[in-house]
Amino acid sequence: SAARAVIHTMRSEPEEALRACLAGLASEQTAAATRRLFLLLLARARFNIALKGAQPFEPRGDDEDDVLPPSGPIGVDPQALRLAWVAIEEAVTAMEETRWVANAEFLADIWVAAASMLGIQERVKDRVLAAARTRPDNAALQTAAETIAAQCGDFKAALEANGRTPEGERRTLRRVAFLNELGKHKDCTELMEGEFSRLSHSQALYGPTLVSAALSADVMARDDLVGAWRSTLLAGDNELGAHAATLDFLLAIRRNRLERAQALKELRRADSELGHPRPTTILLFHELDAGDKDQAPYFLEVVVRLRALFRLSPMVAVRTGVALATLGRWGDL
Repeated sequence: SAARAVIHTMRSEPEEALRACLAGLASEQTAAATRRLFLLLLARARFNIALKGAQPFEPRGDDEDDVLPPSGPIGVDPQALRLAWVAIEEAVTAMEETRWVANAEFLADIWVAAASMLGIQERVKDRVLAAARTRPDNAALQTAAETIAAQCGDFKAALEANGRTPEGERRTLRRVAFLNELGKHKDCTELMEGEFSRLSHSQALYGPTLVSAALSADVMARDDLVGAWRSTLLAGDNELGAHAATLDFLLAIRRNRLERAQALKELRRADSELGHPRPTTILLFHELDAGDKDQAPYFLEVVVRLRALFRLSPMVAVRTGVALATLGRWGDL
């Protein structure tokens, strides 16, 4: 029955939920509305089965919306994930037919998460945004739209969806980041300045968002705020300290691109002294040149550390191949 499927879903028993859903869908007596619910729960069961053998991913703080990295945690079952995607697409189609009238919370988060893990965000972005606009009062759909738009670099759409999410710290932090990405530096700086005293340092988004705000403040020549927010990062825990190092690097290359090599050297030094935390490791991955013979060895060291953090995307594999070719390590390709 549908009740049994819901109970197994809530108890995190995906195999049992899957069996209950398959039985319900096989019955000719299942009503249309119940059939849609079974499709939702079936998709969620298959997605959870794909993640069953994955290593737990623990973000900094307690932000429930940032539990999974975009490429997925280590140990995701790729074949099971593809099966989950087929089920998700079928459930999405069923929900679109009824204009997402109910139960969107069972599907919205895994729709975006699975698309991200499969690297097909662009393919589904317009459908996610349409769903969010269809039900502007549904928080799950707004969060999904905000996330997928940001991953696709469509920060205008992300900001639009953000405006329909529930008020709170998470909404504020993401809004600050989106305003920075859109070049709305005055709005970004003023929003962070106004909300700064009310924001919790334990939020997973706090560090990177404060970096974004400081970069906007730098554009606005608010050196007082840049200094104050940098000091806040330095006074925090190890990960916030790592965000201070990323801010120093980004400010340095913005102010003098000719000093990029020295700024990169300082970033590597800070990363080493801090014990290779996630923020500096990720920034080094983006900033090191895999095609440069001097930087390629360090790039490969960073990739090894990334492998310990989360499942690597195809883009990481491509750049790793470039680094190996640069060093003539053809046997490792």
